[in-house]
Amino acid sequence: MKNAAASSVDLQEAAQLLAAAEQKYAKDYQAALRAEWSESDLRGFGLDTPSRKAGGRPRGKKTARETSATTTGSEQ
Repeated sequence: MKNAAASSVDLQEAAQLLAAAEQKYAKDYQAALRAEWSESDLRGFGLDTPSRKAGGRPRGKKTARETSATTTGSEQ
């Protein structure tokens, strides 16, 4: 039982490390695309499209407050 518990902890730690590495790879891949490398260029270097998206601020719709503030600001 003790070995199984230790293995479970090891597995959880490895999963966290993998998730962090996938997020870093996605961020670096997006940075390469912003630096004007194409996806075909990156594939030529043996880089696959990341399976996870890079973290960051989500692109959502503007809230009612932001929309009214923008409208009010442009009328003045």
